[in-house]
Amino acid sequence: MVFILIIMLISLVVICFYLLRKQKKIQNEAYHLIEQSKKEVALSLQKERNRLEQESEKTMQGLLEDHSMTVVGIQENYEKKLSKQKDYINFLQRSLKCPKDAATYRVLKDIKKLCLNEQLIQEEDMLIIGNIFLPYYTINGENKIKQLSHVLLLPTGIYLIESKYWEGRVYHGLTRELSHPLDFLFDIFHEEELKDGEHTFILSRKKGSDVSGEFKNTLNIELQMNIGRELCDLAKELERSLFDLDSSQVVPILYFDSPKDDHRIRNYSERDLPQVCIGPKDLNLFIRKELQSQEWLLSAAELKEVKQRLENLYYFA
Repeated sequence: MVFILIIMLISLVVICFYLLRKQKKIQNEAYHLIEQSKKEVALSLQKERNRLEQESEKTMQGLLEDHSMTVVGIQENYEKKLSKQKDYINFLQRSLKCPKDAATYRVLKDIKKLCLNEQLIQEEDMLIIGNIFLPYYTINGENKIKQLSHVLLLPTGIYLIESKYWEGRVYHGLTRELSHPLDFLFDIFHEEELKDGEHTFILSRKKGSDVSGEFKNTLNIELQMNIGRELCDLAKELERSLFDLDSSQVVPILYFDSPKDDHRIRNYSERDLPQVCIGPKDLNLFIRKELQSQEWLLSAAELKEVKQRLENLYYFA
């Protein structure tokens, strides 16, 4: 009986020892599996991270290239527009150095001298600004620059003067609606814009030879469309820039003169603005009338300030 118990006890010890060995082995295998899984997961994460970094780098490189191309394109476009604008300004500056602008300036200086002699004004009450370029925007939003011969600053307001010196016979202010002996001129041109507005026709004689070599006189007809309306638009642009000035202070003047005879110019315009002056005498009478009949709104100090503001706003040659 004792022997059997001893055998059973020994058997139990052996079984416990075996089970402990088995459990330890299973634990070791489980530990190795866990470590191996960790390594595999870490390796997979590293590979995925590397792949994402590579893709991100490629994407960023592509975006940078696209951005660089966009920046280069914008810069090239800007430089082209800037160059074009500078060329246009240079062209206008060259065009200002012509006899007609010097002639208008002399007329204005003579008018000022007469007004000073008659004590209508003081020296600082009339400022003449020549060679002015007014920037403005078209209906399409395009930025352009318009050359004006002169800007005259008086106590009665600001006067934009556009000078026109054309040889031949000039007929200004003609319309489709107005019946006149020159209706046939509208049949020569078929521009759609001729339906609206007032237009200017210049008729001049030119000498030339035909195919046979014989010299003949020919009639040249030039059309200028809506020059008055464009000048009024520029006056409104100036009013917006000098927003604190009353609109009645900015007056557009279309000044015609002829190298030969003022009687060659006819004004058929029925509009109040722009003010049309033909020849030095007409311009002198208008300025004197303004000084004598209109309210003086600007002091000498204010005129000087307006001149400075104009110089800050616009281009001068």
